[in-house]
Amino acid sequence: MVLVYFLIIVKWSPITSALASFYTSLALSLLRRDVRRNPLSVPNGLVEGGKEITSIIIAACAAGIIVGILTYTGITLKFGYLLMSASFGIQELALLYTALLTILLGFGLPTTAAYIMASAVAIPALSLLNIKGLVAHMFIFHFATRSSLTPPVALAAYAAANIAKTSPMRVGLEAVKLGIITFIIPFVFVFKPELLLVVKEAPVMSLAWLILIAIIAASSISIGIAGYMKDHIPTIQRAVFMVGGFILLYSGSTIVDAALAAIILLLIIYHRVKAAPRNV
Repeated sequence: MVLVYFLIIVKWSPITSALASFYTSLALSLLRRDVRRNPLSVPNGLVEGGKEITSIIIAACAAGIIVGILTYTGITLKFGYLLMSASFGIQELALLYTALLTILLGFGLPTTAAYIMASAVAIPALSLLNIKGLVAHMFIFHFATRSSLTPPVALAAYAAANIAKTSPMRVGLEAVKLGIITFIIPFVFVFKPELLLVVKEAPVMSLAWLILIAIIAASSISIGIAGYMKDHIPTIQRAVFMVGGFILLYSGSTIVDAALAAIILLLIIYHRVKAAPRNV
């Protein structure tokens, strides 16, 4: 938690953050019993980490070249103005366009390279919407990672399909269905930046309430989409889970949030009790 405070709140530089994270991870690894028994596992792990990061460095270098071209030709600024024109100044529509572009740019790339590519184009556009700092970067980062499971490319779906011996497209569509909440959360970050712990003046109790409501809402939407929790859920109750979850995410009323959260929790308890084995 101390490290997270310095990285996010104090806003250390990227190099300082990377070095601090490295040495913190190294120190924490020494607390593990298996590492203390085999000290050579530390240098061996560093060597393996160096090998693993090579592919990421190559992809990031290639992405850096493309980012440089986009920056020096002014395409990023042109895209921002084009985005504003296409969305008619409507923030929600502009965010949707940005999310689609980020997923498109991330097709076939590892997470780091996808984020670098997308941020070079999308961050200037988001700044025109007054969405800046960590909020803008987390919005881009989330959608850059979603490109790995979004058809038609969906590299993660191809890997999973190979294991499951089934169609990659089918796996990709199922992944999008079950992970739909991960496509919604970035929008919530924009409208409720307190969830990213970047609003310093936010009261602790208010922040805790927002986080609790967000967890209940995300769980509710996921349950409604899956349609299963210990047993199959009727269609009407699935609709209650999904609609209630969406309202919780975007509602600003404490009374509405409390009422919907109570209904959702009662439904969850009902299904868990119903599916519990009974002793005869």
